This record gives sequence, structure tokens and C-alpha cells, in this order.
Amino acid sequence: MNRRQLALLILLSTAIGFMMFSSLTSGLASVRPPVVIIGSGLAGFSAAMEALSAGQRVHMLERATKPGGNSIKASSGINGVPTPYQPPGDSIDLFKSDTIRSAGSRYTASRQALVDTLAEQSASAIEWLSSLGVDLSKVAQLGGHSAARTHRGSSGPPPGFAVGMLLAVGTTETC
Repeated sequence: MNRRQLALLILLSTAIGFMMFSSLTSGLASVRPPVVIIGSGLAGFSAAMEALSAGQRVHMLERATKPGGNSIKASSGINGVPTPYQPPGDSIDLFKSDTIRSAGSRYTASRQALVDTLAEQSASAIEWLSSLGVDLSKVAQLGGHSAARTHRGSSGPPPGFAVGMLLAVGTTETC
């Protein structure tokens, strides 16, 4: 697994965690302190979208002058399985195996929960982004994967930029 793939793994895992957070907090008292989000990359904007949709006020802190962080530079795509866009033959277990193999000596048993979350929740992340209007219909087999599972748009800007800007606009319009 190269650095870009590892960064996308971490970002996707963080976004999934924040999506789970919003579902757990939906029944809390109506007066809540604001959610403070550090960074406006994909994970930060995903967390902001979920917090805003749950009725939370959001304070987002970003060190750069423009939103999107390093996420907007991602050009390969977003890995997910199983999705309606994929050809048959892939599985969650195969995704886990590829991730562990790609990590090589950097993989430790302490990271298994992260690998499990990535593989098991990846399809819901693709579905969520697609429901927001992100085109992820083109699927390719890229480095480190034994099946086609890297989703990107069939045209337009690279996936990181497309997702980042869509989430930026969505959070700005909601605020």
C-alpha cells in the first residue's frame, strides 16, 4: 500500500467513524455545544455534513487558506466493495486480504479493526457519496488490488477534488 492509498484508507475510515457518530448522537438533548472539526479534507467535510444533518452547529478549523486539504489532490479514486458499479468477482474478504498484503511489514494485528472497518463499510461510503451526486460509476483495478474496486467519475475532475468541492459546497449551503 503506498502513502496515497494509506491516506485514503485513513480518510475513509475517519469519515465512516463520523457517520457512525451522527447516528449515535441523534437522540441527545436538543441544546448541544457545537461540533468542532479540525481540517477541511474529505473526513472533515464528511463529518461536518453529518453533524449539520443531525442539527448540530459546526465550527470547522482549517490551517490552509482554501478548503479541501490534501484530499482534493487525490486522483486515483475511492475503493469500495461490493457496489452496483463493480463487475462480479470481488468480496469484502478479498479487499481485506489485498489491504493487508499491500501494507506489507507495516501491517500489525493492532490495525485489523481499521482494515475490517475500511472493507466492511466501504460500500456504504460509496453509496453515501453517490447519493450526494458524486459520480463514482467508473471502476478500475489499480495497484495493490486483485479486483476492480477503485471508483471514480466517468468524466470531470479527479475524485478527490470532485468529492471535496461537493462537500465544501454542501456544508457552506447548510450553514
